[in-house]
Amino acid sequence: MLLVAGDADVVTLGHLAEMHAALGGHANGDVNGPSRSQLMVLSDTTHMGILADPAKAQQVAVAANAFLGTPAPK
Repeated sequence: MLLVAGDADVVTLGHLAEMHAALGGHANGDVNGPSRSQLMVLSDTTHMGILADPAKAQQVAVAANAFLGTPAPK
């Protein structure tokens, strides 16, 4: 699962980290390999701000396509 949030969101970064861990994310990828879960936090925005800012939306599109193993849209 790919979790996406802004660092100015109502959901705290601590809660996002807990959700990420509960979904199979882990801190030691060098030893354990890639996580089943990924966490993306964009700076200076909220989840609504991501939708309103085309550059941030493109960052999410690139990350989502990489997560899914598909090429990013142009």
